[in-house]
Amino acid sequence: MTLEDYIKNRLADGRIGEDIGGIISQLANAAMEISSTIRLSGIEYDLGAETGAENSDGDEQKTLDVLAEDIIINHLKHTAASHILSEEQDEPIATGQDGQVMVAIDPLDGSSNIAVNVSVGTIFSLMPRQDAPIACAGRDQLAAGFFVYGPQTTLILAFTSDEAPQCFILDDRKNNFVAVGGAVSIPTQTKEYAINAAYAEHWFSPVQEWMRQVLAGKEGAYGKAYRMRWVGSMVADCKPCSSREI
Repeated sequence: MTLEDYIKNRLADGRIGEDIGGIISQLANAAMEISSTIRLSGIEYDLGAETGAENSDGDEQKTLDVLAEDIIINHLKHTAASHILSEEQDEPIATGQDGQVMVAIDPLDGSSNIAVNVSVGTIFSLMPRQDAPIACAGRDQLAAGFFVYGPQTTLILAFTSDEAPQCFILDDRKNNFVAVGGAVSIPTQTKEYAINAAYAEHWFSPVQEWMRQVLAGKEGAYGKAYRMRWVGSMVADCKPCSSREI
């Protein structure tokens, strides 16, 4: 099943509206363009080069941050999205459309990894339109997901009307995302963890205690040895699915 079919099915049974379906489709088109752009890194662009500007979090913007945002805006400006809330901007971007959906987005998560050929991604959330000041609550989300640009370009997508997210992998031959593996679930047990230990001094006490027990291995409260797999981009550390993992 393709992403197009997945969206059509949810439109047909009334789980989502045309506005949400159109936005997701255009985000997928933007992701395909971003994926193609990344593969030109070091050939036509220095995508890891700093631009001299900072995003809303105070991080140095990379060339790919700017390119990814431009690509996404170009794809969303003709959808029902009224505003784009980008991590790269201090203020909402008005699209000029009178829709009832806003798109909150990190156009390029983990951009510092691009220079060393490590997975990066795009994170998005669809929210009901609000007038200024805009204050979004996670429980109000209409849909959310993320793309990962790595050995595979993958999409993890969740609609609030669905019981579980779905994983898709980009088929470059057909220029479309294809569903794999069925619904995505979080394992109840794991032997791996991902955390940025550089910020340990800022962790809340429960997190510090959890980390202490994890590092204690079989002698700790959890009674087993853990492996650390920290990539440095949220989308990669969330471990996107493959058909074998689900």
